[in-house]
Amino acid sequence: MFTTPRTTLSKRSLRAPPENPIGRSIFSTTTRSSQNPYTKPTANNPNETEVKPRSSKGTAPQRVKKSLRTLEIEKPLVDALLTESAQKTPQVLLKSDKHAVSVLGVLPAEIAGLFSGEGCPLECFYGSLDVNSGYAIVITLTDCYVWSYKQKSSPTIYTFQMPKLNFSSQFLSTNEIIRNLPFVSIVPVAGSKEVGILACSPEGEFRYWESISYGLASSQKHRSMRIYLAEHERGTCLANCEPAGFVFGTSASNLYRISLTNSNGQPALSYSPLSRPLGVFARMGSLLGYNGGGESTSTDPSSEIVSVCAGASPEGRHSRDIYVLTNQHLQKWTISKAYPEKDITERDVLKDISAMLDSHPMFAQASDLVVDLLDVQYSREDGVIVLVSLTIDQETVSMFGLFSFELDGTSNQFVLTSQKFLKHKNTLFAGVTSKPRLALSNGGPAAFILLPECIVATTILNADFEEIIPLRNASTDRIIGFGFDDTKLWSRERAASGNVLALCTQSGILDVSLDMEKIGEMEEHDVPVKKEVELSDEQKKQAHHVKSKLEQAVFFGSHEENPLLFNLSRDADLGLDKAAVKLSEEILQSKSKYIPAIMEVKMQLQERFNRLNNIIQFIRESNLLHKLSISARYKLCWNCEKMASALDLWYYQNTLLSRGQRQPHTLLLTKAIESCLRSLGAPSQEDATRTFFRFHTSEIGLLPQHISELLRRLKVEQSGERNLLTHEANKIFLCIFKSAYAYRRDHSDAYGLCERAHEESWTSKNAYLDIIYAQYQLTEKAIKEFNRDFGAGQPDHFDMNVDGEIDATESSHALLKSLKDQLCELADVLFQVFTERIDYLKGKNDAPALAAAQEKYETVRPKVTLPLVSMDRTEVAFQLAERYQDYKTLVLLSVNLGEESQARIDYYINLFKEPFAYELYSYYLENGQLYQLMNQKDFYSGALHEFLENGGHTHISWLHDIHIGRYTQASSKLLQETVGEKENLQKKTMLSLAKLSYLASVDSTNLDSEQVQGSLEQIDDTLDLVTVHEVLQESYHSILESMDKVPKKIDDRILSISAINTGDLREAKPAMEQQYRQLVKKIMDGQVLDSESLIDVLTLPQNLDNQVDNYRIALGVYRRAKDIPQDRAEYVLRTIWRRVILRDSWEYIHKLSAHAGDDELLAALKDTALYCTLVAAHDGEYPADMYLQPAETHFHTSKEDLIARFVGMLEHQVELLIQDYQAENRQLDTSITQHNLLGFYNEIVRLIQTEMASDKSADMDMDIETD
Repeated sequence: MFTTPRTTLSKRSLRAPPENPIGRSIFSTTTRSSQNPYTKPTANNPNETEVKPRSSKGTAPQRVKKSLRTLEIEKPLVDALLTESAQKTPQVLLKSDKHAVSVLGVLPAEIAGLFSGEGCPLECFYGSLDVNSGYAIVITLTDCYVWSYKQKSSPTIYTFQMPKLNFSSQFLSTNEIIRNLPFVSIVPVAGSKEVGILACSPEGEFRYWESISYGLASSQKHRSMRIYLAEHERGTCLANCEPAGFVFGTSASNLYRISLTNSNGQPALSYSPLSRPLGVFARMGSLLGYNGGGESTSTDPSSEIVSVCAGASPEGRHSRDIYVLTNQHLQKWTISKAYPEKDITERDVLKDISAMLDSHPMFAQASDLVVDLLDVQYSREDGVIVLVSLTIDQETVSMFGLFSFELDGTSNQFVLTSQKFLKHKNTLFAGVTSKPRLALSNGGPAAFILLPECIVATTILNADFEEIIPLRNASTDRIIGFGFDDTKLWSRERAASGNVLALCTQSGILDVSLDMEKIGEMEEHDVPVKKEVELSDEQKKQAHHVKSKLEQAVFFGSHEENPLLFNLSRDADLGLDKAAVKLSEEILQSKSKYIPAIMEVKMQLQERFNRLNNIIQFIRESNLLHKLSISARYKLCWNCEKMASALDLWYYQNTLLSRGQRQPHTLLLTKAIESCLRSLGAPSQEDATRTFFRFHTSEIGLLPQHISELLRRLKVEQSGERNLLTHEANKIFLCIFKSAYAYRRDHSDAYGLCERAHEESWTSKNAYLDIIYAQYQLTEKAIKEFNRDFGAGQPDHFDMNVDGEIDATESSHALLKSLKDQLCELADVLFQVFTERIDYLKGKNDAPALAAAQEKYETVRPKVTLPLVSMDRTEVAFQLAERYQDYKTLVLLSVNLGEESQARIDYYINLFKEPFAYELYSYYLENGQLYQLMNQKDFYSGALHEFLENGGHTHISWLHDIHIGRYTQASSKLLQETVGEKENLQKKTMLSLAKLSYLASVDSTNLDSEQVQGSLEQIDDTLDLVTVHEVLQESYHSILESMDKVPKKIDDRILSISAINTGDLREAKPAMEQQYRQLVKKIMDGQVLDSESLIDVLTLPQNLDNQVDNYRIALGVYRRAKDIPQDRAEYVLRTIWRRVILRDSWEYIHKLSAHAGDDELLAALKDTALYCTLVAAHDGEYPADMYLQPAETHFHTSKEDLIARFVGMLEHQVELLIQDYQAENRQLDTSITQHNLLGFYNEIVRLIQTEMASDKSADMDMDIETD
């Protein structure tokens, strides 16, 4: 599972490393400016130029341009605020409850020039910081630069020439430069503040300057020596192990103690190898500088010394324990100025680490795991911490682990006691300047891993704490060195804090500190708990961590000069919603501890507004907007809206206060705020207004309600003051809502508000619908009163506009104009609230509430928009109707413009297409303007056609069909409309038009076709029924005309007609007679009867001379009827034949048959209605199932069927009608049983058949004669 240990360089050379600017010529570098990292380029400083990003192995994401527009409230003030904020240099770059980063100092101009001018890539520099002396070092291939970073004024730069190379360095590649960089260390001078410099090349050449003052003019005044290394052997590290000297380690696992003084304490440069017990000859060879291992030693991957660190001083003040880390082993030595070195122990720690990893579940699935030992530091717990990189399955990034080893007193061996894996992963590059390094401040527990582009801050405790502190511009800013305090290394007490200083090429010197007490509390809380609770705690911990990161970015990362990169990508999988919303609420309510204490409300509001904007801006820059729920996005936006409204409102109120206005109307907001705070239960404050804007901005949405309540309670006698109060209330309303909606409109894209909110927004409360509408009505009333009694009761002078647009001394005209303008703005705000609430209710699935809101909206819209016309705001009315797509109001406005109407109508039809056109056409229909409807331009013909077709307007759509030549469709629609037509004359007209339209659609050559004739016959049949109505109506009029005195009342006329036509029907069957009168009245009124009613009106009369024709017509109506239900068809047919039979006196015929001759009897039978009707039916070629014998004509219909037919008839009326039907049955039974009706019926049938046969024979004879 684990590979053979390799040195860092050899390991990386065997695998394809990521892109790295290695291998370039020393002169083939990109240009970098000499810009101070905290100073903006200015015209007055031509030497300061903008830093150009270079191609590098890991370019940090460039900061996105500011996407959130600062609310345009008092724009000069806002610009000034932003400019001032941008010019401030933040000393604290980052701060949380557990860690902080600050700027300890900037780089001297000369040093900054090394990194920003033309020269080597940044990978060719490294350095260090000596915390005890306060000196910083920057090392190049040829020189070393030293300065005091604690010096506040311009520090002195000391320059030292490094040991010369044995070959020309002019054309070295970047790789070669890095490989040959010297090692340099500050040398403390005992009893003095002076320090010296010790430098050595990887080839073993040493130089020692006893004082840094030599770096000014006497850099050549140094002591030197050379350690002769074996072929291919190179130095890998130089460690300060004073007071025992320095230790120089090599790639062949050789160690040398470097002494800077002789036995007398005088400066002298010498070395001695650290060696294990050997034979005499081997020891002599070592003293002469020969290592005996040759190439075999140097090529051993486990032999390279990776790091050396100093430990405790166990044998007096001249000795020091040292810990040596190779690629595979960990060694412990004791060195001393007075005694020989001691080889304490050596352990194959790579093997121990590998064994532990092999059983760890985190790496169980890894098929290939490369482990590299990177660095070692002494721990105050009398052990060491080894920094290890772990690369799984040849990934391009590696993770890190901290492994703690302690020396077992019994076995004298290193024992692995604990390990900690870090979450951060990084791409590793070859070379000493890119190597991750470990720093333990005072031996821990604070631990820092320093990488070229970031610092990983953690702890060797059990606490789950890890913070990544990345640099923003990794292409121009790089960590090249560090330093940490070890003065309390011997203290057994845990340090309250831990620090590391980082030397950066652009950011200067950064101080990273950890609060170990806070972090220690995390360790105490990490106790085993149940699984459910553990998950919950983990979620809370993660959310708190995300909030902390977000808070740092919002309050510290917004400065463009901050060199740190704030990124949430690794931490935002959980808790981003809660963290963002909670932080937003804390800022809104001034609860965040990072909000500066600013007494000036305007500045304080602006500060909070900018911080609220920073939240969404940072989330967007971190590409995490998609991880933020839509609910959280809306809440963040709503909080910013409230702050925008507060800014606008305070600006207005502050202007009033600064102008010393104390009239009742100018105190309206103050009184509303006081009322609001009382309702919230807030403690009474001397300055309630400032308190509200500082701590209760989140409740700004409550102010409109309190304003309305105050207006309702205030008793103002003078109309002028009342109008000013209305004006002031409008101003407050508009400040709140317009600012909020403007912010949302301008920044909806920034928040990603691509779908409706799932929660009710603060601006869409249902109460606002009534409050704003009431304010609109109040304003409208004030304007009307103003117009009615202009100038009466107005104050001579009033200050109604504080924006400077109108002079302080105003006239009534100005106030009236302002009120009208406010009325327009209130209408706009009201419609925004309505549309927002309706949209919210659509997503909520609350159908009743949605329907109520929509109905209210439809009712209110014209009441709000149309009055603006009378206020000389016609164009505003059009704009509102356009904006909120109120097509109905838009139509009403357009059609009342006189000569301009048609132009407006054409414009809106082209703009809105069908929605407006359909509303216009509906208006024409509702107002009976059919000419305007049909007189549309041909261009709009398609829209009109769709409107008529889809809107169910077939009663007029046939007109348009005829207009555009769609005759078949017009005929079909006309016929369809006749089905339900109740007016006989209208039905006749429509049928006639339908017939003409149909004929117009038929080619003249097809007129005789069966299909065409069939269609025409159907139309003619319907026309015949219309004609029946007309004939009946004419017969009724004839009866009235024949009367000497026509009754005046219509009911009396109908009664007279019934008496003449039905005879004694009223006495014999009163219910049927009443039914007959009702049907006659409908015919007289020109109404169309249904088939069953028409049959009744044809068959009920008994006294008409042409009654037989009525029976024939009744059969024809039955045959063609389409409106008779199938279950009542037989009932109707029985009724026809029953009344045909009962028309004649069968008693008379029966008596006549007893004494009359055949001719007289046959003549009597042929004179019956039954005979005539049967003959007519035969001539009409009626089907056989339409003929019924007398016994088959009885009434058998149920009461339910009659109720179904006579809809609306009372039950007792139905009972009376049934009695009349039963009377007909009895009359029929009498004729059958007593008057031989069946015999006469059979005889009539025989006579008809005989006549039919005779006529047929005569026709045949005629045909023969013709032939």
